[in-house]
Amino acid sequence: MELTYNWEPEYLNTGRNLGHIAYRVENIYETCAHLQELGIEVNRFPQDGQMAFLRFADNISVELLHAGEPLPKN
Repeated sequence: MELTYNWEPEYLNTGRNLGHIAYRVENIYETCAHLQELGIEVNRFPQDGQMAFLRFADNISVELLHAGEPLPKN
């Protein structure tokens, strides 16, 4: 897990903020497909085989990172 902290104070009134949380997953393509089946929006698909972003109902984004070497491009 990666946690980002913004050192500069700022007014955060939307879900699009600089700080975010990221999780490493075993297979990014399978994880994104499973989360979509559960109704979670995949905001950025992992075309590069290693990184994706999810968007939740409260407009907050979460990053997914593929553990290990990138998978073949999809």
